[in-house]
Parts: sequence; C-alpha cells; structure tokens
Amino acid sequence: MVLVLGSDVLLRAVVPSDLAVAVPTGVVTSLVGAVFLIVMATRLKDAAGATAPDRLRIRSRAVFLTTTAVLAAVLVGVTIAAVLLGDSKLLLGDVMNWAQGRAGQTVSFVLDTRVPRVLAALLAGAALALAGTIVQAVTRNALAEPGVLGVSGGAALGAVLQGDASTTRPLAHSHIRPSRAA
Repeated sequence: MVLVLGSDVLLRAVVPSDLAVAVPTGVVTSLVGAVFLIVMATRLKDAAGATAPDRLRIRSRAVFLTTTAVLAAVLVGVTIAAVLLGDSKLLLGDVMNWAQGRAGQTVSFVLDTRVPRVLAALLAGAALALAGTIVQAVTRNALAEPGVLGVSGGAALGAVLQGDASTTRPLAHSHIRPSRAA
C-alpha cells in the first residue's frame, strides 16, 4: 500500500499533473518496486549454506539424464516439424537438398524464409527461459514472474510513450491536408 501511494506521489512531484494522469499507476509502482526489490535482494543472505529441504532435489542421475534426453528429442522433433510444416509442406529430402544447394527455386524460397524464423523462435525461447531462471534466482522464489521486477509495467510504459509519440505528430508534417467546409 505504501509503495503504491508513494509511487503515485513521486510521479505527481516529478511530472506535471496533466501528464501524470495519463501514466497508469502500475507503471510507476513497477519502476519504484523494481529498484526496491533489487536493493532487498542484495541484502538477502546467500542460499549456499541452505539445508537440504531448501534446495532442489533430483531423484537420481538416471531420472535426470532420461528427462534431459526426452526433452532434447522433443525439441529436435518440434524443430524439424516447424521447418517441414506450414503453408507449403516439405519433405526431409527437400531440406537435405536445400542444405546441399541443390533445391529448386520454390523450396529454396520457402526454406530461406522459414529456417531463420524457426531459429529465431528457438533463440527467443531460450532467452525467455534464461530470463525466467534469472528472475527466480534473483528473487529466490520458484513462483516469481516478470511482473515482480516491473517488466510488465515497463513494457506498458514503453507502449504508452510510443503511442503518445506517434499520435501527437504536428499537422504540418502530415501528408493529409484538412478539408475546408464551404
């Protein structure tokens, strides 16, 4: 409660009141809360000396390796399916020919556009997984989500600022002239 009210007071003290009304309260609360959370996280004791129930337990090495192998196989299968399936369905032979430079023009066009998208999706998923792991490690909370650090509020602030900047363009720079009523 204090954080929400303090954030609102801080916003009104820093920004003129006509602009402060347009900024959602959650955005400022997230920005102030993120700084507060980082300061509090640096003051926490390290969990290296934690007792066994506080740490993650893996049942056995065999279960861990089996789970990792199954997840890797699923990832490879989904990646192959993403490359082969779409508006134009392809075969593995088409992909092999494309990789060797012997594919036809249509297959080359489809794979030249599809493969970079699949790779970008894989990298984005890995980055999101890493970011989630970092958020959970910093907050020392297995249920932590991006809103805890103000990521959602920061994205909302960016959307508000971008939307405001794109709609307040001067009329002189517009290509559409206002019509005059006769």
